Amino acid sequence: MREKRGSMISILAIRPSVDVMNAFDALPKDLREAIASAPFAFDPEEVGQRLARGRSAGSVVREIERVSGGAA
Repeated sequence: MREKRGSMISILAIRPSVDVMNAFDALPKDLREAIASAPFAFDPEEVGQRLARGRSAGSVVREIERVSGGAA
């Protein structure tokens, strides 16, 4: 069961960890590195949805860096 608010998936939603890891592994390397070095959790499924909607990986990395307070 996934909890959703608007179009975002809650990082706290209960779902199999293998699904989360598969979503993480499917992301481009620069995004995986930015998420891994961020000071708080980003949902890889939600990030993947951003890419599917046409956002570039670079713009998502910059957003992660911005909200993380610097280079992730």
